[in-house]
Amino acid sequence: AAAAAATGADVVYDVDEVGAQGRGFLYEPDEKDADDDASSDADAYNMSQLSLAPYPYEDDGLSDASSSPSISPAGTPQQEADPYQVFLGEVTESLRRGIQERVSLDNMTLEVNASKFAYNVSPSDAIQAIVEASLDIGEQAAGAKAERVLDEVKKTLKTLRAVLANYVRSPSDQVDAVYALQQACVNCAAFHKAPLFQRILHHLYELDIVEEDAVIEWFEACKEEELTPLERALHGQTVKLITWLKEADEEEDSSDEEESDEDDDEEEEEEEE
Repeated sequence: AAAAAATGADVVYDVDEVGAQGRGFLYEPDEKDADDDASSDADAYNMSQLSLAPYPYEDDGLSDASSSPSISPAGTPQQEADPYQVFLGEVTESLRRGIQERVSLDNMTLEVNASKFAYNVSPSDAIQAIVEASLDIGEQAAGAKAERVLDEVKKTLKTLRAVLANYVRSPSDQVDAVYALQQACVNCAAFHKAPLFQRILHHLYELDIVEEDAVIEWFEACKEEELTPLERALHGQTVKLITWLKEADEEEDSSDEEESDEDDDEEEEEEEE
């Protein structure tokens, strides 16, 4: 028997398929749709056979350089530059050029400050760099004449006194300055010979960069430290200087006591009158 039909305005629907109140038709795929479904099934099967093994390719040289260390022409990995050494190089060149071109000390100090902040080094590193730079500039100025090294270094330190003094302000800074000189002399073979270290240290004292208390503090601290043979030799150079500084300090204290006693006597005499 023919199925009952639901009617629309111009369309008749099969009630058995869409219901009494339904509207629509049952979809029947044609041959093209059937072929597409079969192809999709085949693709799904092929996808399941794919491997996750890496795909071989040739390096085009555009890979991320950060994924592997840089290689020098000799075939060895290149080490990153030490920020302090870069800073030291800039300070040395700035001060050398400043002396040659008679740049004001204020401007030289500004250049050192700019490099200090650029490389984020500590104030003690700045002191170290200025001392090392002064020794290097003095040595270069002496040329091949070893006997002139001390005079040229003393001249350089005197010229750059204000630049160094900008960083050597407190007693602890003064101790840092003595250690800086010690390390600078260790780093350069030209200053291993006695008594260069002792005389340069004495010159810093004469320039009022370091006071006797700072030099004595450094000397006593070194006695408790594990020094290399070279550091111990430099330390030994200063024995006479330390003795002289201690005696001078004692004489100054004695003189202060005598002046204080004289002031007390004068006050007593005035009271008696």
